[in-house]
Amino acid sequence: MEKLLIFFLFYFAIIFSIIGYGNIFSLVSNRSYSIGEKGLNGILFLIIISYITNFFSPHSFYHNVIVIIIGLLTFSFQLIKNFKNIIKEFKTAFIIFLILFIGLLMHKNHDDFFYYHFSYTISLIEYKKILGLGLLNHGFRTPSSIFYLNSLFYLPHIKYFLINSGAVFIMGFSNLILIDKIRYQLKIKKYSFILFLSVLSFAYINTAFYRIAEHGTDRSALILIFLLVITYIESLGILKKKISNINFTIYYEKIIVLLILVISLKSFYLIYFVLFFLWLYQFRYFIFHKKIAFTILKNRLTYIFISGISLSIFMFF
Repeated sequence: MEKLLIFFLFYFAIIFSIIGYGNIFSLVSNRSYSIGEKGLNGILFLIIISYITNFFSPHSFYHNVIVIIIGLLTFSFQLIKNFKNIIKEFKTAFIIFLILFIGLLMHKNHDDFFYYHFSYTISLIEYKKILGLGLLNHGFRTPSSIFYLNSLFYLPHIKYFLINSGAVFIMGFSNLILIDKIRYQLKIKKYSFILFLSVLSFAYINTAFYRIAEHGTDRSALILIFLLVITYIESLGILKKKISNINFTIYYEKIIVLLILVISLKSFYLIYFVLFFLWLYQFRYFIFHKKIAFTILKNRLTYIFISGISLSIFMFF
């Protein structure tokens, strides 16, 4: 029972730390986010940190404890600053992640976990970046950002027992974003296509993808693709309205964050760059005639986008 309690506390400490990094991400973009969005932003932030630090250091206990504590301190600062709103918003998040925690205990790992997922993650924990590992094992030729994320969860006391939890966190925060979309649509009594698509996506993810054993690198990416497509369709609604730099920037930031995460999870999903270019094409008039192009160039997330995509592609070699 004591071990289970420690496991539970570390599990939620990581969640709080991820949200803390999402708060840091908010400082970069200068706007507020929901807990679900903070979670995915925090995961992206941690992936980039993991990519960079592994060039210089293995992801040992000391490295990971420092990374997690920085996130926890940031989360604590925001909690003290805005206690009532965060607690109110976190009620749904707690229920979602509690259910996923039970699932994490019940289900076995993915079939490829012991083939190369575990060994790849362990190589990041024990060594600095090693080039050419694909020559030793075919599985090492298909790296994924989820291995880099999981390597940060090698912590004292629990050791390796949460290095399979990256997919759980992605699923949890994605569910929260879908719930927020559904609640908002119902609140304004707008029974639109976005509402039905969000409900169907939420239902599909939690029925077809409920077994953690099926979450390798593909399922997490597919969940994020659902969000990417919904955000893409939702953004087209502002074409019919008076577009401004603010609402364009909001959707631009959401799309590039989701796109980086999707592509970093598996190289095959580079194909979704087509969707991004199609989106830019549909907004071409506003980008080139309303000077929104300058907004994109001045946006700090543009450079995070370029860095994140570049690092993800480099890791595939």
